[in-house]
Parts: sequence; C-alpha cells; structure tokens
Amino acid sequence: MRPIRLWLLAGLCALPTVLAAAPASWSPSALVHALKRHTEETVRFTEEKHLQVLSSPLVLHGTLVFRPPDEVEKHVTAPYGETYRIRGDELSIERPGAGGARHVALADYPGLAALASGFRGVLGGDYLLLQRHYRMTLHGQWSRWELDLTPLAASARKFLRQIRVYGRHRDLERFELQEPGGDRTVIRIDGPGR
Repeated sequence: MRPIRLWLLAGLCALPTVLAAAPASWSPSALVHALKRHTEETVRFTEEKHLQVLSSPLVLHGTLVFRPPDEVEKHVTAPYGETYRIRGDELSIERPGAGGARHVALADYPGLAALASGFRGVLGGDYLLLQRHYRMTLHGQWSRWELDLTPLAASARKFLRQIRVYGRHRDLERFELQEPGGDRTVIRIDGPGR
C-alpha cells in the first residue's frame, strides 16, 4: 500500500454554521462544545497546498460534507475529481474511472488518524476526543478566535505538526495544517455548498 499524504484529507472538515451567543466561559472546552454540528452541513471550499516541491500552491475547489456525529466527506471538483470519505475507522478514496474506491484503515496511518480525530472533534463538538489526541491552545475572543491543536502522540507528530482552526463565533473560516517538513495546507470556507 503506497503512503498517503495528510493533505489528502486536509479539506475534509471545515464547515460553517449560524451565529450563536458567546459561551458563558472562554476555554477550549467551551469553544469546542459551541462548535458542535447537530445537522448535516455542506459547504464550498478552496484549498491551497503549499508544497516545497512546487513553485506555486496547488489550488483545489469542491464541497465538504459533515454528517453528525462523525462522518466527513471531501468532494474535489476542480482541477480534477476525487472523493474522500471518513466513516468509522476507515478512509475511502474514489477517483472517476479508477474502478471503485480504495479503502484504508485509519489505524494503519497515525497521521491520518490524528487528522480525522481533529476534524471530527471540532465538527462534532467532542472535546474529550480532542483532549485524548491533542494539546489545545485557544487565542482571541468569541468574535475572532484561533484554536491550535498539537498532536500528543509522537507517531502522529511525524506527519502532522499542528492544526490551526480559525473562526468567528460558531463560524469556521479556515483550517491550516502544518507538516513537520514545512509543507502546509490552507482550507478556506467559501460558503454554502447547496
């Protein structure tokens, strides 16, 4: 099985919702609980992959879908077609004309498992899941915040240095994934996908 880069999943989970009142206390736990998605959401995204081997970023467009409590899909529509789906403990990758989906056990790829836990934890409002896998640092205030997720497991840190989640109120605006070698991925939420 060939290695899978973290950026394959980079855009899986960045979904905005309606504004809500500020949490009574300001902490990573309060923010994560406020971000919880209760219904299926679909949004458009623009993803920039800044890879050291490329002179300019690779730009992808598509839609992201989150189905509570923890199913995530990324549909790339340009410049090529591809679908990534996290369901349970498995990642599936589908490419048009490839003859079916490729299935990967997340347990076999610590970096992918950490990434999936980070996105699921944020979108599903699962603070305990995030706490098991990440050191969390919160900056800013309810009107503009940044949540930094640093993997606790050394096996995950070999592939993923940090996830930074940016937002305002309950709206997720962008995710930034930083890899140890300097590559990074920025996923911007463009708006509703339907």
